[in-house]
Amino acid sequence: MVILQVLTQYGNRSLDRTFSYLYFGKKTVGERYRVRIDFAGHFAMGFVMKIIPSEKTPAQLEQELGYALKTIKEEDIIDEEPLLSDELMSLAEKVADYYFAPLISVLQAMLPPSLSPRLSSLHGPKIAYEKWVEILNPKEDDLTAKQTEMLRLIAKNSPILKKEAGSATILEKLVEAKRVKIILKEKARYVIPPEEREEPHEMSLEQHAAYDAILEAPQNVVLLQGVTGSGKTEVYLRLSEKVLAEGKTVLMLVPEINLTPVMVEYFSRRFADKVAILHSELTSGQRYDEYRRIARGEARIVVGARSAVFAPLKNIGLIVLDEEHVDSYKQDNLIAPPYYHAREVAIPRGEPEHC
Repeated sequence: MVILQVLTQYGNRSLDRTFSYLYFGKKTVGERYRVRIDFAGHFAMGFVMKIIPSEKTPAQLEQELGYALKTIKEEDIIDEEPLLSDELMSLAEKVADYYFAPLISVLQAMLPPSLSPRLSSLHGPKIAYEKWVEILNPKEDDLTAKQTEMLRLIAKNSPILKKEAGSATILEKLVEAKRVKIILKEKARYVIPPEEREEPHEMSLEQHAAYDAILEAPQNVVLLQGVTGSGKTEVYLRLSEKVLAEGKTVLMLVPEINLTPVMVEYFSRRFADKVAILHSELTSGQRYDEYRRIARGEARIVVGARSAVFAPLKNIGLIVLDEEHVDSYKQDNLIAPPYYHAREVAIPRGEPEHC
């Protein structure tokens, strides 16, 4: 038996502490997992902060505490792996402390709707799949003319989208004959349009000076000042190039969501499919897909607005806040906390990795 100490989904100061539950199941549960809980007679989402092994019986614990602990069942363990890295969990705690915000509200801001520690996340978009057809055996014996025609098409293009293979009835016969099989592949709900590849531009003397000064600066936080059109973006791109060559990642923030496509275009021309995008105007499904792609390490550059400062990048080598003076880097939505400034979050975000 273990005792799970969990935060509840309710983001107010009076509930900004953990509550204890018993767990007897065999299904793995760990810190930073979501669990469904009974809280004050209602179902709610909990976020596991600590696991305490115990050899005491529930009756002994009840006598010791003065009340009985509720139990979490195996089917109420939502996740199969931690939702946040150690670094992001540490950042969440720093943000909550600095801005006097309930920790659960920071976690809810960090995670996309489908992974958020809210009960509503259970109804959010999950992985989208497409059906593909893959060749198993190209042998054409005992097939009709139409079946042979489809088999040849699949063999030539395997794997092929099921909807592009042709008649569902004929395809079913080929599956029964074990000539082909249906497979599921994850479908990306957001794809950054491919851009024509661009080679680095020759840097001006001023750009070279800025590039060198940033790399040689004794401190990690540097201000690059220049009017619009002075060539700051090329400096960002050259710094990113160096960081990526070192096996690290890049976080590129812009002040407004409508500026994201322009910056994505710059980075896509230089770095192709290494780029991901993250902001609140993506659909829930698109944010879920992009978040997971970043967490898996498939995207090494994230371009986005203020909330992208929480992107699950690992081994960050560079964080850029373009037009850092703009007010929109400050989250002051009065609907719900946390209220934060992306710059004040970016600095502790970069400190552990000396980026």
